[in-house]
Amino acid sequence: MAKDKTSEPNAAEKTPDKPDKSAAVKDVTKTKAKTLTVKTGKDGKPVKAAPTDGKSKKSPIKYLREVRAEFRRVQWPKRKQVFGGTVVVLVSVAIMSIATFGLDTLFNFALRLALRMT
Repeated sequence: MAKDKTSEPNAAEKTPDKPDKSAAVKDVTKTKAKTLTVKTGKDGKPVKAAPTDGKSKKSPIKYLREVRAEFRRVQWPKRKQVFGGTVVVLVSVAIMSIATFGLDTLFNFALRLALRMT
């Protein structure tokens, strides 16, 4: 059976005639080194960029709301995972403490033996 070509949209029908102005980015200046782009809003006017110096002015209440929202998105570990990690840390600390004590005792013994020989 042959496919009906009229049911498939052609390339012109797939793309709209007018681009969405809310997501439009216009090339303003093209040079060999850089291309400067400016985002425009729905009205076609340039949209101001967010401050990049990290000193945006926010009220403390808005900041705390954003912090609270971020904490909700965090995937917190389960009690079993925390317990397992704690056990690994405590065992590692115990092993390193025993190794440090053993090396300290060995070096202490070797130093005393060396000082007695002289």
